[in-house]
Amino acid sequence: QGADELLGGYITLNAFAYSYSALKKAKFGEAFKNLSAVNKHYSLMHTFQSYIRALDINVAQKYFQSRSGYEKLYTGPIANLPILKDSPFECPGFDDDFNRHLHNQHTGTLVDLLHYGDRISMANSLESRLPFMDYRLVEFAFRLPARMKVSNGMGKVIHRQAMQGVLPGFIANNPHKFGFSTPLAKILMDDAANSPAKKLLNGSLVDSGMINVDQLKNVVREHKEGRHNHSRVLYRLLGMDSWLRQFAA
Repeated sequence: QGADELLGGYITLNAFAYSYSALKKAKFGEAFKNLSAVNKHYSLMHTFQSYIRALDINVAQKYFQSRSGYEKLYTGPIANLPILKDSPFECPGFDDDFNRHLHNQHTGTLVDLLHYGDRISMANSLESRLPFMDYRLVEFAFRLPARMKVSNGMGKVIHRQAMQGVLPGFIANNPHKFGFSTPLAKILMDDAANSPAKKLLNGSLVDSGMINVDQLKNVVREHKEGRHNHSRVLYRLLGMDSWLRQFAA
C-alpha cells in the first residue's frame, strides 16, 4: 500500500495532471508525448474524467451526482448533508504541481485503503507491514521531480527502474495498471429471488425512509440492463442495508 499514491501508479488519475504540470513549465512535447502514450492503452475521455473527479471540486462532484442520478437517491435529512471530500486536508506548499496532486491521493483515498487492510489483517490475527508508508521514504518521494514518477504514459517510473533485472520485463515494463477486480457488476445483475439487488429493494434501507425507492429502482434497472455500471454505489447501499438490519432493526 502507498506506492501508487507516492509514485503516480494510477495513470488514469495522473496522466492529465502530469501533462498539465509539464505545460505550465512550457514542456509541450513532453505533455503531448505522455497523453499520446496513454491513449494507446486507455480512453482519454475516461482519463480526463478521472482527473476532474480527482481534483475534488464541489462543482464537479455535484455534476457527477446529478448526471448519474445519485443526488435523487436520498430523501429526508440525509439528502441535505454535504458531500464529503476525498482529500479533506489542506495541501502544504509544494513547488511541483504534480506532487501536490499526488498529495491529495496520499492523504485521501489511501487512508480508506489502509483502514480496510488493517481490519482484514487484524481480523486474522496478523499485523501488516507497509514499507512504502515509511515516513522517510514518503518525504523522499515527495521531493522527487514528476518525470521520475510518470513518463511516456506510465507511472512509477523510478520504481520500475529499480526493479529492472529483479522482475520479469513483462511486469516491470507493462503499461497497463491491473487491479484486483471482482465480478461485482455481474453479481448485481443477477435477477434471482435472493439476489443482492432484490434484497436491497426489499431491505431495511428502503424501510428507513432515507432512500427514494423509485430512483433506487431506476438505478437497479439501469445496471441490470447494462446501460450504466452502478455497482460501486449499489454495493455501498447494500453495506448500509446490512448495517441497518443488524444494528437498527
